[in-house]
Amino acid sequence: MSINLGKVLFFLGLAFIALGLIFIWGAETSCSWAESNIVRVAVITDATQIELTIRSPYQILALNTNEELYKGRRLWRAKVAPGESGIKIGKDDFKIYGVRIQPEKSPAIYLDGRKFRGTIDIVRQPDKRLLVVNRLDVEEYICGVLYHEVAPWWPMEALKAQAIAARSFALYQSRVNAHKDYDLESSVYSQVYGGRTSERGRTSKAVRLSKNKVLTYKNKLFPTFYHATCAGHTEKASNLWNINLPPLRGRECQFCQRSPHSRWKKKVSLQDIEEGLEKAGFKVGSIKSIEIADRNVSGRITALEIISTRGGLRVDANRFRLAVGPNIIRSTNFTVQIKNRQAYFDGQGWGHGVGMCQWGAFFMARKGFNAGQILGYYYPESKLKDFSEDYETF
Repeated sequence: MSINLGKVLFFLGLAFIALGLIFIWGAETSCSWAESNIVRVAVITDATQIELTIRSPYQILALNTNEELYKGRRLWRAKVAPGESGIKIGKDDFKIYGVRIQPEKSPAIYLDGRKFRGTIDIVRQPDKRLLVVNRLDVEEYICGVLYHEVAPWWPMEALKAQAIAARSFALYQSRVNAHKDYDLESSVYSQVYGGRTSERGRTSKAVRLSKNKVLTYKNKLFPTFYHATCAGHTEKASNLWNINLPPLRGRECQFCQRSPHSRWKKKVSLQDIEEGLEKAGFKVGSIKSIEIADRNVSGRITALEIISTRGGLRVDANRFRLAVGPNIIRSTNFTVQIKNRQAYFDGQGWGHGVGMCQWGAFFMARKGFNAGQILGYYYPESKLKDFSEDYETF
């Protein structure tokens, strides 16, 4: 039998490409745990209609009472909308303010095309819009977070550090928000979460390798904030929020100098800045100048002085950043010049700067530091422990 060497080399090449992709992205791995530490994630907060698919036998239960309202074998692309006195799912109108969709198997729920583990609560809001909350085990939740926060090809120790920080943050939020409708949002203001659709092999492996590990300070959970790039010094949490703990007091960081986000430039029209500030509640006229009023020891601006046709206005730098857009003004460490009704920003870093610098963690892992050492560096005086239900919060 003759062998076609060209074909052999071709298929060998495909095999090596496949192996390379598996190395980078990770083979498909399970990220399923028995429910033990439940978190509630608001995946949709303000909708007039959603599309729901359930690929498993399921029950529809009344919230709070768990009374069974309906059960079925499958639900194919049903429209969900708020009714006058309840929630309409497909053709069925449930005269109740909220329902729980509980599938027999997980993951089986699709919301607007995204796949989710666990159960979902659908709540009719007073303004006749929908709130959708995904309830699932914290480990499964973290599997759906990591892909949005770090790249699957990052060093495993950096992925593990991120998994521990995200888990600690989630469990902290689940306690301080226990009296609310949900613990976390799926946004940059909380932790970006994409459900089962966002799981990847290497990030799920990092979750498994760090399972149940959390950061504590004096045997209490604290909010383990993190950000993309600090550009030289992490920020003191008390400069932004009413939090003053040793693990969040900021420290020098020389590890993220080669981050792709170390420097940034942005041109923004003064009209866009004026509109953003107005929406945020500031009374500002036509802007004439933007001056830096104060900087802190980390190099970040604490306040800006804005001169407009309405006079002078002192604005907190972080509120200014959020008003204009956190992905436009990437940090509060910048200079600004105005020319021809355009503001030219030249800045450093990306994010609020508190807690772990993610790109710093990346380069620390590249240098051989493990997850515990990375977390110890960015959260001084913290302790890495197994999670306990007995832990209180600050």
